[in-house]
Amino acid sequence: MLPAIEGSSITADLTSNKISVGSVAGDEVEKALVRFSNLANKSTGSSHPLDRKRWLEFLILAHEAGSDLHADLIIRSLVELGWSEGKAIELGIEFEFAEDLLSYIQER
Repeated sequence: MLPAIEGSSITADLTSNKISVGSVAGDEVEKALVRFSNLANKSTGSSHPLDRKRWLEFLILAHEAGSDLHADLIIRSLVELGWSEGKAIELGIEFEFAEDLLSYIQER
């Protein structure tokens, strides 16, 4: 932390101007998304059993992080990781559904 105004007790924290999965939900969640992305068949999404297992692990970690992670950030991150926009949107929709389902189960 740096003093915001010299001689005052007000401080400022300098952070990145880019929002990432890691900055919102933590490094473990971001690593799980990258692991899924690096190993998955980008033309089939999460349909292969091994890809599905890694995707589900990411979804669970994202939910357990209790963060304010949104599908639009997942979609943008996947596109940046080399996914087509269409597949990234499909996975973003899966993310939203999974988050709703896991939250509902937790609240029951």
